[in-house]
Amino acid sequence: MTPLRINIQAAFTRDFCIELEYHLSRAFKNCDDKRYKWMWCDGIDDPDMAHQPSKNPRHVFTMAWFGETGQHRYKMTIKLGKCALKNCREGLSLSDCLPDVDTLDWVTLDAENKEIVLRLK
Repeated sequence: MTPLRINIQAAFTRDFCIELEYHLSRAFKNCDDKRYKWMWCDGIDDPDMAHQPSKNPRHVFTMAWFGETGQHRYKMTIKLGKCALKNCREGLSLSDCLPDVDTLDWVTLDAENKEIVLRLK
């Protein structure tokens, strides 16, 4: 396990998962697209660090409870931007790396395949 993966695990805390859950729900609530406005997140699993990529630790793979009822299982990929990578290296929370909830330009949703990709700052 590389030091960056260890730091990702330290930065990706249960508190951050809860904060991301609410943050994502607020972002979809602010969405102008009526197809997605009622989608929300009811939980994000802690990532299983044993199944994270060792060659590219810029992504975190996990699962989320998401959708119109918040009860569908979605594969979630979280892409780590510069802020998130810096915080991981320093063992800090990823909370201040969350993008603005007034836009969904940091989210890619594939509702048909139940996959969601997020890009942190």
